[in-house]
Amino acid sequence: DIQETTVWKRYSDFKKLHQNLWQIHRNLYGQSELFPLFAKAKVFGRFGESVIEKRRQCSEDLLQFSANIPALYGSQYILEFFKVCFHLYVLPPIPGPLLPRLLSQARQPAVESSW
Repeated sequence: DIQETTVWKRYSDFKKLHQNLWQIHRNLYGQSELFPLFAKAKVFGRFGESVIEKRRQCSEDLLQFSANIPALYGSQYILEFFKVCFHLYVLPPIPGPLLPRLLSQARQPAVESSW
C-alpha cells in the first residue's frame, strides 16, 4: 500500500542531508565521483527562479540516488528527514469579548468576603 505525504523542508535541511549521506557513501565506497553534487549556497539571488529550480533538481537527484542504496535509504538521516510529527495542542476556550459594565454597576462598592 502506497501512501503519499508532503513534507516541507528548507534548503538547509537538504544540504545537511546531503552532507550526512555523502559521508556514509564515502565511508562505504571511498571517494566516489558518482555521488550527486549539491547546489551551492547563495546569499544574493537565492530566490531567483533558476536558483530555486537548481536546488529542486539537486534535491530530487539526491533522493533518487539514495533510493537505490540500502545503506543510504535505510539510514537514520533519511528516517529523521522524512519523519512527520503532528503536535496536537489543546487550547483553552477563548474567552468571550469584554463587555462594558453599566456606569451604575461600576460605582457600586466591592462586596467584602467574610473569611
